[in-house]
Amino acid sequence: GQPLNTIFNRQDFSFTKKRTGIAAAVLVALFMSLAVIHSRVFSDRLAFWKSAAVHSPHLPLAQRNLGAMYYLDGNLDRAAAQYHKALALNPEEKMAHNNLGLIDAARGEYQKAEAEYKEELAINPHYDNALFNLGLLYYQTNRKDEAARLWLEVLAVNPRYADAYARLAQYYSEKGDAEKAEQYAKAAGLSLPRQ
Repeated sequence: GQPLNTIFNRQDFSFTKKRTGIAAAVLVALFMSLAVIHSRVFSDRLAFWKSAAVHSPHLPLAQRNLGAMYYLDGNLDRAAAQYHKALALNPEEKMAHNNLGLIDAARGEYQKAEAEYKEELAINPHYDNALFNLGLLYYQTNRKDEAARLWLEVLAVNPRYADAYARLAQYYSEKGDAEKAEQYAKAAGLSLPRQ
C-alpha cells in the first residue's frame, strides 16, 4: 500500500483548502458588510460632513465644512450654528467669518456682514473671496469706489478671479469709462453691449 504520511498529507491538504475557502468567504462577507455600512457616510456631501463633525467634535474644519454643506442646501440657521462652533474651537478658523458674512448679507444684515468680512480679513488678509464679498457689500450699499478698490485688490491676490473682472467692467461702464470697462470685460471673457 501507500505510505501513511502520503494519505494524511492529502487529507490535510483537502481540509486546509476547505478551511481557507470558508475563511476567505467569511472575510469577503465581512468586508462587504462594512463597505455597505460605511458607504452611507459617503452617500452625499452632507452625510459625509455630518459624520465628520460627529466623530471629530473638536475639529474646527469639520464643523466649518458641515456649515458650508448646510449653506449650500439653503439652511442658513444650521450653517451659522456650525460656523460659530468652528470659531468657538478656533477663533482664527479661516473662512468661517467670511461664510457668516455671506449669511448676514443674504439676510440683509449689512453691518453684521461687513463686520464678519473685516474679521475674516484680519485673520486672512489675502483671502480673495472675502475681499470680493466685501466689495459686493460695498457696491450694494452704494460705496462703489470702495468696492472697485477691493476688486482691484482681489485681482492683485488672484489674477484669475473672473467675477472681479466682470464687476470692474460693470463699475467702469457705469462711470462712463468705456475703455476700462472694455478692458475688464475682455479679461472676464465678456463682451459689453454696444451703445
